[in-house]
Amino acid sequence: MFVLKKPHGKQGELQTSAIELRDERKRCEIISKSIADGMLLIDNQQAIQLINPAAASLLGWYVNEATNLNIKNVMKLVSAKGEALSDAENPFDIIFKDHVTVREDTAYVVNRQNKQLTIGLTLSPLMDGPEVTAVAAVFRDVSRERAEEKQRADFISTASHEMRTPVAAIEGYLAL
Repeated sequence: MFVLKKPHGKQGELQTSAIELRDERKRCEIISKSIADGMLLIDNQQAIQLINPAAASLLGWYVNEATNLNIKNVMKLVSAKGEALSDAENPFDIIFKDHVTVREDTAYVVNRQNKQLTIGLTLSPLMDGPEVTAVAAVFRDVSRERAEEKQRADFISTASHEMRTPVAAIEGYLAL
């Protein structure tokens, strides 16, 4: 029978810490890969340090291609008309300047295939004292949801208009 002995002293603590760190990294990797929303970790130089498969898929990049690239080259945020955002409007610049969480219920991004997507975007600063050291970005494609909302609004508008017309005619006859 073999008995596994734990190493003692500083060497044992270092080995235990290394194992725990590997385990923690593995858990984080599993979690980031299984999240259906796009997830990015951006350093204070606005370079992508982590991109999960969902984000890579939405943006049209491979994970290993997008890592270490500037966020503005990978995730091109635009206005509803497709025009590039100025630095004052770009959430990635705002969060590093103002040190606050930024939420955009409706933002627009142009992916690598030049297709414009409507996304919901949340940026959270990771602070070390008064400075933002990194930003965690979570986003998802809401194009279909926005299209459905527009269809509902159009239907209600059309239905109310169609109902208003006969009601107005009846009111006119009653007034006579």
